[in-house]
Amino acid sequence: MFETINRAALYLAPRKPMAEWINKVMPENNLDLSNPMEHDNGRIYLIPEFEDSVELIEWLKKNYEPVFENELYSWCTNEDYWPKDRTWDKFIDWLYISFQSMVMDSLNSRIVKDQEILN
Repeated sequence: MFETINRAALYLAPRKPMAEWINKVMPENNLDLSNPMEHDNGRIYLIPEFEDSVELIEWLKKNYEPVFENELYSWCTNEDYWPKDRTWDKFIDWLYISFQSMVMDSLNSRIVKDQEILN
C-alpha cells in the first residue's frame, strides 16, 4: 500500500489569458489549450495540508504572488515581459486551480530536491 505524506497538492495550468500571454512572448511554444491537463502545461505544488478548500483559498490568497511568479518564470525567464499587475484576480483568471488534499507516495525512496542534486 502507498503511504500518504503530510502535504496537499495544488495543480495549476494555464487558462486562455495566460496561454495568450505565453504565445505572445514565447511564440515558439505555440501553447495549445485543447487539453489543459496535458503533461507539460501544468505544475503541481506540494503545499501544507488543509481541512477544507476554504482554508486552502485563504492560504493561497496570502501566498499566490511567489506561486504566480514561479508560473510566469516557468514560461518566460525575462521578467520584463511579465504582467506588471500580478493581482489575485489575475492569478485566478490566468490559472486553472485544482486542490487535492490527499497525496500518496508511490515510491519507497527519499524525495530529493534540486538543491541536493546540485550540491
